[in-house]
Amino acid sequence: MKQEMQISQISPDQVGEFISESFYQELTENFQQKFPTEAKSVMLSRAALETVLSSDNVSGIKFMNGLADANDPSSRILVLIPCNYTVTATLPNSIINPNGFMTNTGEVISLERTWQVLFNHVLNYKKLDPEMGYTQINRG
Repeated sequence: MKQEMQISQISPDQVGEFISESFYQELTENFQQKFPTEAKSVMLSRAALETVLSSDNVSGIKFMNGLADANDPSSRILVLIPCNYTVTATLPNSIINPNGFMTNTGEVISLERTWQVLFNHVLNYKKLDPEMGYTQINRG
């Protein structure tokens, strides 16, 4: 019988690969138990994905967690940060757009607003798990 994969065993080259239904259930149940007040999911606009991927030199997207309102866990959004893999890099390089970034809904937010919603996520997560160091908080 195949042993189920643990989240800590997923290497960066496996990101984006399919996972089993049972592993998906385990991840979502663990998340719901640990963070019952958090938004369980967000809708991702196909048009937003296609728009970000159609930009020059983009080979992938980093999906970064954000909160529109630091005091409202249901205001969860994703910020789509375009990336480019280079021959020398093992991880994608973020492409910083001075005009801001697209969210999961297709809205473009300013660069200043981007940093604020990303920081809101960190502030919210720190309230949920006060023992966790800021550098250890999952951001995307």
